[in-house]
Amino acid sequence: MINESPYTTYQGKIGVKVSFLITDVIQEGKPIPKVIAHKLSIGVCSYEALIKRAARTEGLRLRDGKGKNNVSLYSFENMDDEWQQKCILVFGDPKQKIKESNFLENYYELDNKASDFFAKYKLSSGNELSPDLKITYTVNASVLNAVIVAMNKRRTFRKSYGNGITDEARPIWEIICEEVSALEKKLGHTLKVRSLRRILSQYKKDGYQSLISGKLENQNTAKVVSEEQLAVLGKLLRKHKNFDNVQISMLYNEVAKALDWKLISDATVARYRKEMDLYIVAGNQGTSALRNTRSMQVRRKAPNVPMVYWTVDGWDVELLYQSTSLNKDGNKVTTYHNRPTCVMVLDPYLKYPIGYAIGTHETTALITEALRNAANHTKELFGQRYKSLQIQSDHYGKGVLTPIYEAMTKHYTPARVRNAKAKVVEPYFKEWNKRLQLMYPNWSGFGITSRKENQPNTEYLDLIKKDFPDFEGVCKQIIASIEMKRMELHDRYVSRWYEMADADHIPLTDEEYLYLFGETTGYTNRLHHDGLTLTLNKQEYHYDSFDLAFRENRHTDWCVKFDRDDMSKVLVVNAKSRNGRFLEEIGTVKFLLEEQYVQPMALFDRKDGDGLQLSKVAGFNRTLEEKIVHKYDEQDRIINQMMIETPALNGTLSKMILTDSAGQHKDQRNQGRIAEASRKLKARQEKELANDEIGTTRDREAYLKEKINLNDFIS
Repeated sequence: MINESPYTTYQGKIGVKVSFLITDVIQEGKPIPKVIAHKLSIGVCSYEALIKRAARTEGLRLRDGKGKNNVSLYSFENMDDEWQQKCILVFGDPKQKIKESNFLENYYELDNKASDFFAKYKLSSGNELSPDLKITYTVNASVLNAVIVAMNKRRTFRKSYGNGITDEARPIWEIICEEVSALEKKLGHTLKVRSLRRILSQYKKDGYQSLISGKLENQNTAKVVSEEQLAVLGKLLRKHKNFDNVQISMLYNEVAKALDWKLISDATVARYRKEMDLYIVAGNQGTSALRNTRSMQVRRKAPNVPMVYWTVDGWDVELLYQSTSLNKDGNKVTTYHNRPTCVMVLDPYLKYPIGYAIGTHETTALITEALRNAANHTKELFGQRYKSLQIQSDHYGKGVLTPIYEAMTKHYTPARVRNAKAKVVEPYFKEWNKRLQLMYPNWSGFGITSRKENQPNTEYLDLIKKDFPDFEGVCKQIIASIEMKRMELHDRYVSRWYEMADADHIPLTDEEYLYLFGETTGYTNRLHHDGLTLTLNKQEYHYDSFDLAFRENRHTDWCVKFDRDDMSKVLVVNAKSRNGRFLEEIGTVKFLLEEQYVQPMALFDRKDGDGLQLSKVAGFNRTLEEKIVHKYDEQDRIINQMMIETPALNGTLSKMILTDSAGQHKDQRNQGRIAEASRKLKARQEKELANDEIGTTRDREAYLKEKINLNDFIS
């Protein structure tokens, strides 16, 4: 409240505010804030004593306090004479003071919403209001708010005005206008009484906007003012053909003449082009330009640990190479402007090139090879292959590559289409290009948009073009620069990785790796007595598995996936074939096979590890045979139970054949014969193992011929 007075009226009675009476500061209940004694307080008693006095004296408490702007009031008329005399002595006669006061001011409160509105308001030119106008318009709105409240409380306002002294027949609007005029110097508002009724009506209709002068918007002098005019100009400015200012003014003026609008100049078009820039850029340059240059951008920082984020992209390397090919006439033609393409898998931590692949142009196969290189490089760094926690790429080859991306990471997050800023690999290419500039004479430059003085001398390039490397040579240049970068960062990269928790390391298994990146021969293979044989470049590789389930799929056609750089393991996947040729991968059954261990025939040639490998095979075969015997036992148990429960089978040929497999159909006798068969099998196996351990001269082929005939035990 401005120049706060101790007196006010409430329901036609004079009240004294509590802070002008008490001597202390006290908490007035919860959550009502503290009641603070005014510095001019007459100090008649403490707040607690005043509360007790009001409880005993009828009519003393005039109004309860309800917050900062509605404090508690105590009736001047119902006070003791002593308190009344002190109030008059210190504050003056309340009737005279109230008569002199402005009662509209009691309803005045600074409008914070209006303050925010005018602080943020922008004129059509894009400029803000001046600081003085922001304050003035806020005060104007606050005064009008007080007038609206007073008009809504006419009876209360009239009673409070002069404590009932005023002529009752006097119009309330006349009183309000007088008080608004009186507040002009005190508050600094600019509301004129003669037009107050119109201003108030417009304010109720249009709110804060109505208080802003139309002169500020240059509406009186602007040539483009209506919504229709702005729409026509905006449509011409955002056309995909990108008309210049002269063309747009010409087209606009054709419409203006027909509609009797003011004509505009190309300078006016230039001004509106700047003002409407945000709304025309998408039409002129596309939504990508809008998103990359006008939309709010997300600032990002590189990870502080390795292997948690990879980004993938391709780049036409600024190195020239020569290539010779036959033209349509069959003549040899050599070109020297060729540039290779490099797909890079970059770890933003230290900007480490974790994977790459080089080709003549970007393809899904080249991207796959770059990811394969990244997987194998993790094995070189950490001893086994690992995945990245997150991979980001563009949308090239999305249908083919998405399954590979998803298999290589926990979180695959492709960048928004045409959002170059999302991929840190592109700025890295620019940095790498400067490195190539320093290293190689066949460097081709920075790009067509760079300044001429930064580009290489084309005349000199033409002189040395015959010394340009071929494709293989330029690949060596690129590989050398990448490997040099890897060497520079190796120790820091690896040591930081070992500092991470094991839970943050995501292995890429051999099975996953071969399934994603393994080559195939175009044929299918089957398991035979000597394992699965793969022929590659006229060389045979033999594979097998210690998984019993692999032998249960002896009938299956397998597509074999292998890595030429490491033929020690292959992955087999069930597939469809015709005459041994691969047709289609089924993919429901997979096995990781190991290359068979080759045993020497002669004991003389044995070395460390041979005996262990031989015992592994023997142990596997024992387990296999035990499983077969157990399977027979289980089948006989089921059949015997079926015979007992189905009398109709008695005397049939089927019963004689089925029960003959175990010699008896009674459970007790069955168990005895099976137990005897198991005992003989175990003794035979122990004997063979003992013979091997004491240095028997039987070679491996003889050992394989000594297979146990199960019929010896169960027929």
